[in-house]
Amino acid sequence: MNDYDKTSQKSILEFAEKLRNKTLLEAVSSKFKKELVKEMINETEKGNKGNFGSLIEDYYFELDKSERNKARPDFHEAKLELKTAGLKPDKKGGFKKFQGRLSLSSINFNKIIDESFDSSSFYYKNKNILIIFYIHDENLPVTEYKIGFIGIFTLKGNDKQTIKNDWEFIKEAVLAGEAHKLGAQHNWNTQNLEASTSGGKAES
Repeated sequence: MNDYDKTSQKSILEFAEKLRNKTLLEAVSSKFKKELVKEMINETEKGNKGNFGSLIEDYYFELDKSERNKARPDFHEAKLELKTAGLKPDKKGGFKKFQGRLSLSSINFNKIIDESFDSSSFYYKNKNILIIFYIHDENLPVTEYKIGFIGIFTLKGNDKQTIKNDWEFIKEAVLAGEAHKLGAQHNWNTQNLEASTSGGKAES
C-alpha cells in the first residue's frame, strides 16, 4: 500500500522529499530491500548499471509497470510526470548535470500533425514534472547513489513558450516531410527540445 495520495501533487512531493540525502536502498520499504540487493549483485556481476528512474518507480513509488511509457503522466491522477537525472560534482564545489540531456517523452509523428500544443499528448504528459536528482558515482551501484535535489517543475510562462516554439518547429518539419532532418547532426536545431528520431517518433 502506498504511503502517499496518488491524486495529490502535494502528497507525492512530500513523499518524494523523504528520499533527500538518502540512497534508494536506505529509503525503500523493507519488503523491497532483498530485491534491491539482488539488483546490486547483478550490476556487479554483469557490469551493467540499472535504470535509476525505473527502480524509483518500481520500489519507492510502487507504480504499475504496465502503465509505464504510456502517453500520460506517471501519476496521471495528479497530472504529474516523474523524471530522474544524475548530477556530479564540479570544480567549484557545486554540481553539474551528468547526462547530456533530459529525455521528456516521445512525439508521435503520425499524431502531431493533428494536434495543437496546448492539447497535445506531449504537453499533457510534461506540463508538471517531479524531478529527482541523484549524485552519480561510477564506483557505486545505482541503488547506492545519494539523492540530492527534489522539486516540481511546471511548464509555464517563457519556458512554456520556448518549448511550444520548438514543438511547433518539429510539427512543421513533419508536415513538410522533413522529419528525417531533425536533430543537431543536420543543424535543424531547436532551442530547448532536442529531437532524437527513432522509428516515426522523436524523443524530446
